[in-house]
Amino acid sequence: MADFKTGTGYSFKVDADQLLDVPTDTPDFQDVCPTSVSKALNEAVDTFFRLCDEGFAQNVLTGLDPQYDLTVKGDADDTTLQAILDAEFDLAKRNRNVIQIVDNFGTGKTIDVGATITAISDTRETETAIEFSFSFKFRGKPTIT
Repeated sequence: MADFKTGTGYSFKVDADQLLDVPTDTPDFQDVCPTSVSKALNEAVDTFFRLCDEGFAQNVLTGLDPQYDLTVKGDADDTTLQAILDAEFDLAKRNRNVIQIVDNFGTGKTIDVGATITAISDTRETETAIEFSFSFKFRGKPTIT
């Protein structure tokens, strides 16, 4: 369990072909190895009050809107990282991603999902390595294996 808490074994892959506009029928998954990950399931809840519950609410979970926030750092020659950065103002590229999430130590599951990149934030620095954060949300139901 300690490995999961430190993030060991947690990895992400993006379909580089889609980001680089290479026509293909099968995903070309390339690793994106983050330095940190934040996950929120963003539960959608229907809340209602019944007269007999003395003012206490009833809550029913009606859906999930998962979001992952990743911070990545890598060599400026990393074409996958550069492709994500280059998609900053390209709505089509940001809306049609396929992302694979692998959790080798927590649940042992792989999640394949269409995703929308919802935020890209970078800091310009005077060094060779690039560092930036990006967020993505699921675009529909994932396939979990």
